[in-house]
Amino acid sequence: MHVSGWMIGVPVVVGVIGVVAVLILTSGSSDGGGPKPGPTPDPRVAGQTPDNSVSLNVDDVNFSRTELSGNAGEVIEFVVTNTGTQSHNMVVAGPDNEYDTDDDFGPEPFAIKAGDTGRVVVKIDDPGTYLFRCAFHPTIEFGTLVLS
Repeated sequence: MHVSGWMIGVPVVVGVIGVVAVLILTSGSSDGGGPKPGPTPDPRVAGQTPDNSVSLNVDDVNFSRTELSGNAGEVIEFVVTNTGTQSHNMVVAGPDNEYDTDDDFGPEPFAIKAGDTGRVVVKIDDPGTYLFRCAFHPTIEFGTLVLS
């Protein structure tokens, strides 16, 4: 028995188109259209009023200040304005002073678009020198946070 390619191809193509149409029509509708939840606040600083607020800029080359200071044990807010042309951010290495670990302090929002401002709230109890950087440009945009 010889089966034509059309007899197999047409039902497959129609089925794929139907699945794609259903996915497009139902995307984003499973939550009832209500407000989407925001990111989970960092429990180390959630609800705490900052003891100190520090403003700085980041452009497409570096941070406007590459050495920051504060007091250990205080809640410090860094207000980061992106004066560059691409997305940037500021991530502070946590108490282990290593990046990409669970104790890092990240910005809200994570990607600060050109012309926008984000914030990073940090609370590290031990005095010392801690690293910070832009996660998008880690080899050129970095600095230190000295806590006394």
